[in-house]
Amino acid sequence: MKELISFIVSNIVNNKESVNVSETDQSPTNSKTILIKVAKEDMGIIIGKMGKTINSIRNIAKAKSIKDNTFVDIQIKES
Repeated sequence: MKELISFIVSNIVNNKESVNVSETDQSPTNSKTILIKVAKEDMGIIIGKMGKTINSIRNIAKAKSIKDNTFVDIQIKES
């Protein structure tokens, strides 16, 4: 999951070096939290107009998590 999100985000932003995707696993609940860190100037690109870009990324992650029988939560942070 981390590799998929990292690939998508790094191909969207202008400053690819600042992209950092980390994944934490909560075993008892079978869920994952993915934290995306990008540069301040790339925050608008990741969020998109009215949140359409980040919602699309979340939908892709949700489709993969359903296939993997897990739950995924994606958060964005400025680096």
